[in-house]
Amino acid sequence: MIHDINKDAFLSPEEAALIKMSNETFEQADTNRDSKLNKTEFLKIWENLPR
Repeated sequence: MIHDINKDAFLSPEEAALIKMSNETFEQADTNRDSKLNKTEFLKIWENLPR
């Protein structure tokens, strides 16, 4: 993921904030509740993010 700044294969809440993803959207996308988004979770929500 291009937005994965630390290259750990997950998107943290801080990284998500850099692309203007709200906390509410992040929590909705984090379906396994591990406080990070994997590629599958991110791609499911990405289509609906305002740009």
